Amino acid sequence: MPNRRHVLAGAAALALARPALPRAETYPSRSVSLLIGYAPGGLTDVMVRLVAERLQQELGQPVVVENRTGAATAIAATAVAQARPDGHTLLVGTNSRPSTRR
Repeated sequence: MPNRRHVLAGAAALALARPALPRAETYPSRSVSLLIGYAPGGLTDVMVRLVAERLQQELGQPVVVENRTGAATAIAATAVAQARPDGHTLLVGTNSRPSTRR
């Protein structure tokens, strides 16, 4: 389960990477979907919805968060793999590495 430090580190990484990302003139040409393999209301869902709000402001297009639970996130991953490869459907995952703190 991600703790506060992991969430803050992820948010900081997104903020730092944003200026370095190349921007195509036509992207996004329609709404962007963020697929989550976890149930609504959990920490991952809440954090993704906060990021989606900011992305919507930055991109100027709607950002839709979809929860596709089941099969240890394989349902969401399969949906993203089968989507058009245009960058408008993204998979959100978590790092489930065990903590080394004792």
